[in-house]
Amino acid sequence: MTTDEAKRVMREVEEAQARRARDERIQMNTPGEVLDHTPLSYGIYTGKTPNDIAERDPDYLCWAYEEWTPKPCSELLYRECLKDVAESNRQRRVERYQAED
Repeated sequence: MTTDEAKRVMREVEEAQARRARDERIQMNTPGEVLDHTPLSYGIYTGKTPNDIAERDPDYLCWAYEEWTPKPCSELLYRECLKDVAESNRQRRVERYQAED
């Protein structure tokens, strides 16, 4: 396994752990939880739930939360997506910096 492959695998493991931790923090049976499991009826992810979108494209879900009325997801899921986006951006900066060396 090359160094790049090992980094990719580690990143995937860390992302899976972050998703699992996020899911554990979101409480079941709250109004927000119901919203997070309700498929969207418009947009590029029509038919997908906010929870599914958060795993695939947290940037999009953050944008939709900030721009759409009514909100497409709970505030809790939105905040978790913001954390995911910030961590992803941090990771990219680190990788770019390491590539320059």
